[in-house]
Amino acid sequence: MANLDPSLALLLMEKERFEKNPSLGTHPVPDNQEISIGIAFTGDYANIAALGFRGRPTPSHTAFGDADVPTLRALAAHPQVLSIDRHLPGHIVLDKSVPDIEANQVWSRSGNTFSGTTGKGVVVGIIDTGIDFTHPVFRDPVNPQKTRIKYIWDQTMIPGLKAPLPTEQAPDPISWPPLGSAYTINYGVEYNDEDIEATLANPDSNPPTCRHTDDDGHGTHVAGIAAGNGAPPGACSDAFKYIGVAPEATFVIVRKWGLTKGDTAVANPAGTDGNELLDAIAYVLDRAKTGFTNPMPVAVNLSLGRMNSSLMHSYNPTIQTIEDILNLPAATGIGVSFAAGNWGDKDMHAQDSIPAGGTLDIPWNIPASDKRERDFTLWYAAGSQIQISITSPAPTSETVTEANSSSTANGPGSAVSVASSPADGISNGSIKPGTSGMSLSGTWVIHVTNSGGAAVTVDGYCEDGTGKDGFCFHDNRPAQPGPPVLPLPVKTTSLSTMSMFACGKLSISTGAYGITDPANRTLTAFSSRGPTRDRPATAQKPDLCAPGENIHSAGHDKEHCSCCCACCQDWYVAHNGTSQASPHVAGTMALMLQVKPQYTQAQLRTALLDPASVNAPPGGLTPEDVQGWGVGAVDAKKAVQKVSLFSALVVEPATVQAPETEPSLQEELLRTPNGKSLAGLFQRYFPEVMNLINHNRRVATIWHRVKGPVWTRLAMQAYYNPALRLRPEIDGLSLTDAATKFLDILRQYASSALLGDIAPLEPLLAGFSHDMTLREMIDMVGHYKQEPAVWPTQPVH
Repeated sequence: MANLDPSLALLLMEKERFEKNPSLGTHPVPDNQEISIGIAFTGDYANIAALGFRGRPTPSHTAFGDADVPTLRALAAHPQVLSIDRHLPGHIVLDKSVPDIEANQVWSRSGNTFSGTTGKGVVVGIIDTGIDFTHPVFRDPVNPQKTRIKYIWDQTMIPGLKAPLPTEQAPDPISWPPLGSAYTINYGVEYNDEDIEATLANPDSNPPTCRHTDDDGHGTHVAGIAAGNGAPPGACSDAFKYIGVAPEATFVIVRKWGLTKGDTAVANPAGTDGNELLDAIAYVLDRAKTGFTNPMPVAVNLSLGRMNSSLMHSYNPTIQTIEDILNLPAATGIGVSFAAGNWGDKDMHAQDSIPAGGTLDIPWNIPASDKRERDFTLWYAAGSQIQISITSPAPTSETVTEANSSSTANGPGSAVSVASSPADGISNGSIKPGTSGMSLSGTWVIHVTNSGGAAVTVDGYCEDGTGKDGFCFHDNRPAQPGPPVLPLPVKTTSLSTMSMFACGKLSISTGAYGITDPANRTLTAFSSRGPTRDRPATAQKPDLCAPGENIHSAGHDKEHCSCCCACCQDWYVAHNGTSQASPHVAGTMALMLQVKPQYTQAQLRTALLDPASVNAPPGGLTPEDVQGWGVGAVDAKKAVQKVSLFSALVVEPATVQAPETEPSLQEELLRTPNGKSLAGLFQRYFPEVMNLINHNRRVATIWHRVKGPVWTRLAMQAYYNPALRLRPEIDGLSLTDAATKFLDILRQYASSALLGDIAPLEPLLAGFSHDMTLREMIDMVGHYKQEPAVWPTQPVH
């Protein structure tokens, strides 16, 4: 059975109980209700679609779309489906900050003209709530009727929200070859610079040529930090005081559906398959690479996220697909930064130890008139003997256990369920309101019992990502007044509170610090901390930090005062968040890409996170703040100097473009005594091995478990960098161990011919050394003394 998101596993369990016990009534989720999901699969997608899944596959063997309950069951049972996760939309999450990261030391200004490393010739992509394109910081400071925005795609301009006019078109086609010819976008409206400038020239036209608006202001503020030019004065400041990091970059903007209040009045736009974020990224990359006279390098900022413990890992389908795009050989001149999240001080993660034979009671108060569905997840060591139950405040104090669900514990027609999978180290529960539409107010209690012989540490999460806004352990939000729900000794922690989008191993995740002065940077309490929930956990997240407290940047039109003249306007507002920190990093990457326009995400990451490129965290930190700082504070000047000094950085784990080395390495292999036989073996059996990976679920599982795709990317990188030394390990796994484990599964499913032909090579596994280069490996294998008579000898073409 596929690895199911806990909330989906609980849903299927509840449905089964209701079906087997008609006396419980009708389950509140009907069979025909569409659920937005993401899946990872192997083999032919046609077999997945045949189950009734209405989605869109990606080249990464992931797919996103909608499934009703019967289809969800069929997917969960299908041998090609590896995992199913709930596909969740994100939430939206300069005058001192730009000097603090020393961005203003790589460019200079004379009047309204900039020079130096300014981001000129680089695209800054902002995927957010949109942009106030009328704001002066996004216009040419010399000619304010010219815009610095090349394209805007508004995903929210759809029937039911803001229907397109007959003259307005969706942005199809997508023509950047790495995305594939089948990649289409057929919703929303696209505007270009001509549309924007026509509206600037005739602001009173009805309707305007460009009808796009930023109704929230978040995207406008973020864009101003990354690349605003600071041209207009504030009400109390001179012009060019609040200048962004890359003031001459060109913008490509996406207003993403689901970020602004009111967007979700209409379900996912038709044609998205719940894939709006990936569509937005594909659009920005495509327009940067094909929408200008020449391809442009692009730095993309995503100040959005969601905290969900079940998706807080690098292999969730969304992150997997994004990182596969970034790892494409053609993905040069691309950088991506995500906000780490603002859940560090929101008490959404509790952690406590339950002694052997003990029970931890977790009470919380639900106020009157509460209409929200409450979901929670508990994590612990796999194999622990944990049982959970819930006691409701109903007059009978009804207790719901794993053996039964209840349709009355939260009032008539409700659904209260708990479930555990101790072998996987996870328990979860759900409390749905009944026919009254409201939950029973009063004290509810989660009972967590450890029936094992040793203490067990339990991590509890209130899930912000189920689409329903779960409970918080200390519910201090204005909408939910009341006392803390977890009295001592249960403790909350800021650790492992990362946005599910900020958990990638290749993209940059950015935390936030506040500035008193350059010598006194303080990590903000709200900034989310790692580690992720990867098994084993990613060593440190976020990757680095940037200013994110009291950041002045462009305000959108609703934040301007109603003044009669521009000189009295206050064009800037201050906001806090990792949303404000991330565009400092995206802007810095734009500066780096101006110097090195062919750099990959991996090269940018290596340069940015080099200890010589950052300002070290302050001393005397708590363990939680050590995790929250990453490698330190971003420094744009040092990062630009880093890429200026070296024409090619050795990076990991993606490819580096140096194709001229390819023929010489191939020739070196073929010149060795065993070269032609080895090459023939590869040609003969590569299709068989790939077929097993794509169509045999057990082989695919081991392939991913031993980090096969990552080792493959490292091999490609080494192919283009013959002097590069092997990495000692990936997440604690050495190359020798990975190869041995994969060989073990091949012995069960590969052909006897393959097994017989590779048998003479098996002793080579013990000969690999972690300090070897690819050239040294070729020499060792090519001159291996084992008699190669059993190897295939067909010619190499």
